[in-house]
Amino acid sequence: MDEVFAIKNEIPFHAAIDREIVEGLLKGGRIDDALTVAQSIKDKYDRSEAFAEVTEFLLHSGSYKQARLAADSCSSPVLRMLYYLEIFNELSFQRNPGLRERIKNYRLINVR
Repeated sequence: MDEVFAIKNEIPFHAAIDREIVEGLLKGGRIDDALTVAQSIKDKYDRSEAFAEVTEFLLHSGSYKQARLAADSCSSPVLRMLYYLEIFNELSFQRNPGLRERIKNYRLINVR
């Protein structure tokens, strides 16, 4: 029965539940609990994805130092570098607001 809910994406049911729990805790503002759940996920890939969720949430809420620490826990080097770059960009844009518009004009990166 567990596989029925996760078969579409071939994600083990427990991993899908863990990710949903992390996401729900983040939406509820319970960041420390979300980090605890993410840390307890046994599968390396699923744990990295859960930390990516936490990192994304922290990044968009302006908690850049916490976002970097969460990104450090991603086992995927690609995800880590992606988030480091996003954090660097956001901090650069805060320091130099005109930079965002210049970069957008040159289409160097996707800028929100």
